Amino acid sequence: MALPDGAFPKCQAALEGLGLWNSESAVRRYSYDAWEGRTDDEVTVAYASAFSIGWYPTEKVILPIEIPLTVGDSLVVPRRFAEHPRFLALVAHLRQRLVEMAPACLELEILPA
Repeated sequence: MALPDGAFPKCQAALEGLGLWNSESAVRRYSYDAWEGRTDDEVTVAYASAFSIGWYPTEKVILPIEIPLTVGDSLVVPRRFAEHPRFLALVAHLRQRLVEMAPACLELEILPA
């Protein structure tokens, strides 16, 4: 689904500068028939990260465009759980998955914990 104007102004400005901003859509709530089915026979340009590109079920072609944005993901937990064994195991698991993804996703930068 398209992002509304002004939701992420820096992202919007970067994408508009590349001619990749949203086209208008009457669809306001997600459903396969109203959204995905709408573009079965068309070309859809979507942005994705190393984490989300695998979720798109259709054939993908990565465009040779450098998008001037740096994005990241954070794991936030209440301080009282920061040293909990299950949380530490989750962090170790996620970090290992990143290490495994890194050779195929050159844009990934794994920061120290």
